[in-house]
Amino acid sequence: MHELGTVRNLLAAGKYREAERILNRLLKENRDNDELWYFLGILAAKLNNHDSAQEYLERAITLKKKPEYLWFRGMAYMEIFEIEQAIEAFEELLKIDAKNIDANFFLSICYLLLDDSRSEKYLKMAYELDKRKTKRLLKNFFDVFVSRAPAITENMKLKIEKELKTL
Repeated sequence: MHELGTVRNLLAAGKYREAERILNRLLKENRDNDELWYFLGILAAKLNNHDSAQEYLERAITLKKKPEYLWFRGMAYMEIFEIEQAIEAFEELLKIDAKNIDANFFLSICYLLLDDSRSEKYLKMAYELDKRKTKRLLKNFFDVFVSRAPAITENMKLKIEKELKTL
């Protein structure tokens, strides 16, 4: 579907209303297209409409369970600190693709945020799958989220810094 490429480009360019118009028109023609619901979920997340984003992603996943849908759902939950729901999404993704580095990494982060020892298991799995990517993900997570997030305790920052040094 050529128009999905256009939607993808519009979302990347921040032209959300244009993307929304196309998606809504396409959905009138085909309400059973999982990709349309997925992109609508991305759009809603970009517009900070988190409830709608989850509703649209759930619809996409119900129509077709794709790893990228579950990953984005987990990330959308993490963005609003609904960690338990993020864990569910990442665990469901790992049932489909146990070697998904991103799912293992972000599941580790979710458990780390809950101060749950399972964090180490998933971080080690991600690291075993791809050392370089896991180091990059951990550094990016630290730089973007931890160092700028006042809600993250100093103790949590120290744990993450320790993980960075041990990899």
